Amino acid sequence: MFTHAPDVPDLAIVAGGTLLGAVISFAVWHREALTRRWQPAAQLALTGVLLLMLTWRHGATPELLIPVGFTVAAVPLALLDLHTGRLPNWLLLVACLLTLTGALIATLAYLHTKPLVGLLLGAAVFGGFYTALYVFLPGHMGGGDLKLSVIAGAALGWQSWSWAVSASLPAEGVRLLVQFVGVLLLIWLLNAVSYLVARAVTGRRVSAVLRHGPFLALGTVLAVLLQP
Repeated sequence: MFTHAPDVPDLAIVAGGTLLGAVISFAVWHREALTRRWQPAAQLALTGVLLLMLTWRHGATPELLIPVGFTVAAVPLALLDLHTGRLPNWLLLVACLLTLTGALIATLAYLHTKPLVGLLLGAAVFGGFYTALYVFLPGHMGGGDLKLSVIAGAALGWQSWSWAVSASLPAEGVRLLVQFVGVLLLIWLLNAVSYLVARAVTGRRVSAVLRHGPFLALGTVLAVLLQP
């Protein structure tokens, strides 16, 4: 449920993020040989819609720059993974830099480092879970998924803590861990449902929806949208 109509700061974030998305779209088109002709337009449209939803949902605040930065890179990562099965290192680096830049701006804006604990906790929880999958279930999880999980966990960790109301560090730590588990379940549920639907429609195994990266990327954005 959206909380307010968009105002000038909201639209400025949407416009700036979409412009940055256009730059990344251009870079993807030139760097990734397997990019389809429809991908740049689809990437730009999806980025704009998600940014508009984020600003409508949470308003133009400094901490919103964290999921905005993540989203701008997450959309091309998801589309590339769906089409090629790859999460390019250069684009993962862009996602990391944009997410951390948003966190730095929010830290300087509020002069408050408490959410950084949430950022590190989120990165550790997500990274630890996907590292275990990568090590103990070889072939089921790629290195790109592992790298993306750390970035996604960091973005969720900051956002979760920045909207928390309790001042108790241990209580917030437990609450965040429970929330992270819920987000992981959401991401894997999206992956499973998409596969079952695709299998029911096509009557065969659809390899594209077996890839986890798109659901990790866009599931993270959906989780931010669902946060209070």
